[in-house]
Amino acid sequence: MKRFRYTCRTMIRNTLLAFSLVGALCLTPAVAQSVTTAAPISGFEAASRLRAMPQRLSKLYLQTRLNVDRETSQLRLEEGIRQFDTMLAQLQRNRLEGSARRNLERLEGQWADMRNTLRQPPSDALSQRLGSEAEQLALGAQRLTLQLESPDESSANRLAELALRNDMLAQRLARLYMQLKAGVNTTSHYVDMEQTRKEFLTTLRELGSAPQSAGSASRNLELVRQQWSFFEQAVMERNWDERAVRNVATTSERISQVMNELAQSYRRAPGA
Repeated sequence: MKRFRYTCRTMIRNTLLAFSLVGALCLTPAVAQSVTTAAPISGFEAASRLRAMPQRLSKLYLQTRLNVDRETSQLRLEEGIRQFDTMLAQLQRNRLEGSARRNLERLEGQWADMRNTLRQPPSDALSQRLGSEAEQLALGAQRLTLQLESPDESSANRLAELALRNDMLAQRLARLYMQLKAGVNTTSHYVDMEQTRKEFLTTLRELGSAPQSAGSASRNLELVRQQWSFFEQAVMERNWDERAVRNVATTSERISQVMNELAQSYRRAPGA
């Protein structure tokens, strides 16, 4: 009987995983992280969106090196570079001043360096460098986000910011995993992976307990939980076979899409 229940659970889990991965694989590069917008947005929102992009771009670069859906990863990488340029342009339109302006200028310089790295053929040295560049850019975008947050920012907008931060955490975890797969192996990687995993779960619980997390937000949160269960297992087991690496690539993209949709649903809420 125990063997029967185990078999049933395994069959159900594998079926759910198959459906989730099919959905992720069907994403086009533009849909995988639809954050590009032609309409002006606040500096706070633009800075919030920037945080995840360096982590995701370095992950995609590593995937091209590892031949993980190489063509799709390359297309998404090119689209992601254009999206980062777009978000920087949005920030420039906000005409920031003082320390916020200086932080933006520093961010622009760091992006120029990383952009150049992303255009070069993959190598061991660049795989190591990209992790550091992604961290610096994400930290810079976080500092700018905190500077641009208004004291009277609505609770819905703060939830949107948390959703976008969780996108960054998922992309960071996937990037660390891909770096380990590529041979960049240090003790700090394992510490960073565990810390990132815990922060993601803490924020996910906070989002789930918020009164605004109803309707479409509730549905998106459930989608994130489903994708996260597959993603977390593949990442934390550190299984390096082709299927596991592909699962990390596809579920991290799906999480990114849903987190961005979740942020938009909060921003559309009354009073946001």
